[in-house]
Amino acid sequence: MAGPNGAAAFFLQVNEASANTILDNIGTKYIITDIDMDTGKFWAMATWYNSEVGGAPYITGFNDQNGNPGYLYTEEYFQTMVSRLHNFDGSMAAPDEKYHITNNGKKYSYLIISPVESVEALQHYRLIHESDTNVFRDKTVGDLKYVKIFEYVPGAVIKGEGIIEIPLKTNTGRTFTYRQESINGSFIVPYPTDGTVSGITTLGPYTIVSTGKTVTVTESDIQSGNQI
Repeated sequence: MAGPNGAAAFFLQVNEASANTILDNIGTKYIITDIDMDTGKFWAMATWYNSEVGGAPYITGFNDQNGNPGYLYTEEYFQTMVSRLHNFDGSMAAPDEKYHITNNGKKYSYLIISPVESVEALQHYRLIHESDTNVFRDKTVGDLKYVKIFEYVPGAVIKGEGIIEIPLKTNTGRTFTYRQESINGSFIVPYPTDGTVSGITTLGPYTIVSTGKTVTVTESDIQSGNQI
């Protein structure tokens, strides 16, 4: 769990390339996350990763006006791999100010699916399975599953500018849209559109939002890193 190529190091990375290097070093293709490592037991991973820092930069505890304990999440937390995978399915995510508070000049979020600042998409990770249980009792807040499994893939390259997106349905029937912003005139996408990935159903092609251009991608393209 500990060490430079351990799980703690992977899940605490804030740079996708660094996280990829860890998986390449140990030959890992699949990643499992759950709500405990994402929240209540996050401190343990953070301590294994850096015992001098621990969980302090990422999560702080508080009691509400009724004395009920809870957590506040910092920008540093939302940039970690465990948060980007479990909370946002590897998609880019935008903040929602109604879930934010400021204390001593520092901004926090009290909802794990509302980042403090925008979060970039992950290019090489795709959700392939999730459990049925929604961690939120109030379904109007969101639908975040207890356990998720992701696959690490090379990804296909699509030329374009702006934001690309694809609608998806998981094995539980939950729908979400994977979105990614271009970097240097291209996207690297992890999902094929040909329906060949078990556990995930694509509900349409990739669409570049600014132009409306649609793109189809095969699993062979994904695994070979082809440019479309």
